[in-house]
Amino acid sequence: MQQPVLLDIEELNRRLQIPSRLSELGVKRSHIRELVPASRGNSMSGNPRDVSDDDLY
Repeated sequence: MQQPVLLDIEELNRRLQIPSRLSELGVKRSHIRELVPASRGNSMSGNPRDVSDDDLY
């Protein structure tokens, strides 16, 4: 069962028309492998644990 706050966030995203899936932005499954290395920017530096490419895929 989802937490009420998660449901609130999902509802807010729906109201703001924020996509919930990459496919809604035109990203195909075949693009994922090339996107994984590009996702390793500064936003990953604060992650509390090391993340491998397989974790991201």
